Amino acid sequence: MNRIELLRDLYLWAYERPTKEYLAVKQELVKPDQQRLQYRAKIKEIVKQVILTPESQPFDIIESFIINEEDTDKQNIIALALEELRRIHEGVTI
Repeated sequence: MNRIELLRDLYLWAYERPTKEYLAVKQELVKPDQQRLQYRAKIKEIVKQVILTPESQPFDIIESFIINEEDTDKQNIIALALEELRRIHEGVTI
C-alpha cells in the first residue's frame, strides 16, 4: 500500500493510549504521608516490639521509644503506631 499515514496513525494511537492511562492513574495517586515516612523506622520497631513482647502493655513500649521526641512528634508517633497496630492481622508480615 505504501501509505505512511496509516503507520503514523497506528503509532500515535499506540502512544496516546498508555499516556491517557498513565494520566488517569497519576490523578488517583495519593501523596505520601510525610510524617509516616519520617518516622517509619521508629514505627516499624515499635510494632515489632509490641508483637514480640505480648506480655507487655503496648503503650509502655510506645512510650519507651518516644522518650526523646518533642511533644508534637510524640502525639504523631503514638497515633501512627496505634494505627499500624490496628491494621495487624494474620496476613500481614513485618
